[in-house]
Formats: sequence, C-alpha cells, structure tokens
Amino acid sequence: MARKYRVGQRQRGWSIWLSILVIVVLLVGAGALSVFALKSVKENDKNEGFSTTKAASVEQISSETSEESPEEAPAEISESEEISAEQASLPLVAPQRQIAQFENLAVRSQVGTCTDPGTLEISTDGGQAWSTSASFTATTATQVLRLIPVSTSNIFVVALNADCEPRIYGTTDQGATWQQPVSAVGTWYLDPSNPTQLTAPGGAKAISCEAISIAPRTDSNVDVLCADGSLTSTSDGGASWSEPVAGAGVFNVAHSNGDWLLIAQDPDQCTGIQLSDTLPVAEGATCVHAELGESDAGQIAATQFGDSVLAWVGETQFISKDGGQTWQ
Repeated sequence: MARKYRVGQRQRGWSIWLSILVIVVLLVGAGALSVFALKSVKENDKNEGFSTTKAASVEQISSETSEESPEEAPAEISESEEISAEQASLPLVAPQRQIAQFENLAVRSQVGTCTDPGTLEISTDGGQAWSTSASFTATTATQVLRLIPVSTSNIFVVALNADCEPRIYGTTDQGATWQQPVSAVGTWYLDPSNPTQLTAPGGAKAISCEAISIAPRTDSNVDVLCADGSLTSTSDGGASWSEPVAGAGVFNVAHSNGDWLLIAQDPDQCTGIQLSDTLPVAEGATCVHAELGESDAGQIAATQFGDSVLAWVGETQFISKDGGQTWQ
C-alpha cells in the first residue's frame, strides 16, 4: 500500500512539473507574440511614414511646380496673346499710305503730315520696281492727300504745302520733273483738318460723318470710309449720298478705275487682307495672304486698273495680273 502511494506521489509530481513547463512555454510564446506585434506596429508605422513622406514629396513637387509656374505662365500667356494678336482685326485708323496706277505707271506714297512731309515713289513697270522721286521731294509738298495718275506719263498729286494749304503738283515725264503747284480747287480730296467736308469739282460737299479715306473713281463716283467704320458713296458728284452702311471689317477704300474696291480683314476667312467689290465682303473675296500685326494698321493700301491689282501690305508689294486670282 505504501509503495503505491509513492508512485501516485511521483506521478503527481510529474504533472506539476509538466504544468509548470506548459505555463513557461505559454509565457515565452506570449512574449514572442508581443515582440512580433510591437515589431509589426513599428513596421506599419514605417510604412505610414513612407506614405506620408511620399505625400510630402508630391506636395513638394506640387509646391515646386507652383513656384515654377509663374515663370512658365507668362510664356504660355504671351504665346496665346501672340496668336490672338495675329487673328485679331486691325484697329480702324486713318490710312498712312496711298497707291494708284494707270496701266503700267504706278505711284505710291507715305502720306506724312504738314510738318513731316511724306514720300513719293514711282513705278513704270506695273509695280515691279520703284524709285523715289527726288524732284518731288524738292518741291514744297508735305502731306499727300491724293494720287491721280492720268496717263502713262502724267501724274497729279494733291498735297499740302509748307503752309498746310492744299495744292496740286503735276508731272508730265513720270516724275522726273514737277511743275509749279496750282490751286487744288476743282478736284476731289480729303482735307484732314476738316473731315466732314470734302472738296469736289463742283465745290465743297458736306457729308454726314468724319471721313478717314476716300476713293474717287470718277468725278461723279466717290466712295468714303468714315471714322465709325461705315461706308457711304455718291454717284452724282456729291449732290446726294447713300445711307451709311456698316463696313464690317473694311479699313480702307482703294483706288480703282472700275467698281469700288474695299480693303477688309476677316481673320476667320483670310489670313491677311481681302479685296472686295461687294459689301458685306463675300466669303470668296480675293485674299492676299500676309501676317499682320497692330503695327500694320494704316499701313495697307491697294489699287486696281483693269486686271492689274497692286496691294501694298507692310513691307511687301503684292502684284496680280489676273484680277487677284494669283499673286506674285
């Protein structure tokens, strides 16, 4: 009996030690799990930190981009403004150029002012080559008001003299020499000092607007462009005038021995200028391709004699021998 008791005690002792071992193992396992959990939390913190750092990098890049954008924006705005400038219509100003022709004889001028005389150039080959008339420069002429070539040799120029009085200067030898000026009474011209009254063969003619450009086709037929952009015409020498109509892009009226010739601009239809004998300007109107900027305002003129058309645009002379169908 006593022996059996000792065996039971021994077994009970092993059970106690086994329990203790299990507890130790469990404690060690729990500790390991805690360490692993803490390590995972730290690693997760590192991952969050990377994300935050990445976000910060994105914000920094965005900030740097924002800091750089003021330097880049002007270039983009400038390019946009340049495109708009190219496509925008030219402002309506008084023309600073005139050009006219009779067969192969052509004459053109920078208008100038009474105190800053204009220039006069003559071509005898239909506008291919031009030469300045030195003898005209030597006259008393200052601001050019109208060019009137009447034959292949004869040219009349209405211009102000040094006293700002209108005079007619004439040549019979293609501008080699000029005669003494005579009174400008008896011909059409626009005196810029009195734009609501035009001088005409039958005497002064009042109009209902301030004229900035006129184009007499004959003594009876005259076209007028007004400062408000409207157009009016007479077919009876100024006794009566048509009701003014909106020019819709017209910025000059051209010299022509036939129908009226309007110089207009519509960037949606033509990159450059349009020449038209109708109003409104038709979509199929003659297009003279040219790059235009605001500095070209007032620096465009044209003339037509039969099928010969000359367009003076900026620094370029355009010539057509077939009524504007093709240009050289």
